[in-house]
Amino acid sequence: MKKAVSIIILAAVLIASLAFTSFASPAEKDGTKLIAHRGYSGEAPENTLAAFRLAAQNGFDACEFDIWPTKDRIWVVMHDDTADRMTDGTGAISEMTLEQIRGLRIISGNGIDKYPDEKIPTLNEALAVCESAGITPVIEIKNGDAQNLASLASQLEESGILGSCTVISFNRGCLTGMRALCPDLDLRLLIGKVTNESIAFCKENNICGISCNYKSNLPHRLKKLRESGLIMTAWTVNDTVNAENLINQGFEYITTDSLTPGTVSEKGTHSFADDIDTLLLRLADFFFGIFKNMANGCGG
Repeated sequence: MKKAVSIIILAAVLIASLAFTSFASPAEKDGTKLIAHRGYSGEAPENTLAAFRLAAQNGFDACEFDIWPTKDRIWVVMHDDTADRMTDGTGAISEMTLEQIRGLRIISGNGIDKYPDEKIPTLNEALAVCESAGITPVIEIKNGDAQNLASLASQLEESGILGSCTVISFNRGCLTGMRALCPDLDLRLLIGKVTNESIAFCKENNICGISCNYKSNLPHRLKKLRESGLIMTAWTVNDTVNAENLINQGFEYITTDSLTPGTVSEKGTHSFADDIDTLLLRLADFFFGIFKNMANGCGG
């Protein structure tokens, strides 16, 4: 009984203090940047040069694309581990030579009728388009051994973009491997749910940020990410309501298939309604912590 009364008193104090707190949008200092997911894949076939050019034409700050090494260790741009879904061919990318991949044609994706002659690009071709268009490449490594990673590091250095690109991956070995090769490269961990362990991994291995699935994270998880000081990126956000909410929560980057710069405020929208939303989120964090502690106490 005493414990319940204490919880009620604490909740009342919290509500009173938060009611008089001004909740300024964390993103008001610096605008949130939009990343075109696999290029502007809402309008052109994903991971094609056409999608990258379209992203630049529509004012995106950055262009994300996926890379795999071929059998002859050339990095090419493709999301899947096989060519089956996107091309007129079949087979694993890692088991095909660049010459074989050059013979394939992209036959699937949004706007394919407008772009009938697209091929699977090489990494060099993708980087060249990004450079000429003035858009930052965000490169997702799907897989690769030590020799592949060494080749990638050399390629980025030779292209002169080590200081102006971002490399992301779900594969932690790829991230730590690239960190050993490129001490100053902007590396970010791709993940579904943010955890204490994932934050600790980034801190311990000098990984600059976390790119998370915004749908998989409750407010208390995002709070921990925000407090970590790591760069915050959300994927894949295709509606303005969620985009604005994430901007107001302090996300510095948002990856999207279809939103374009101008469709959302890069500094968010801040109103009394936002203050109420933030109040509710903080209360949710508060009660979540209480119930978690109570559950742990029951086990003892």
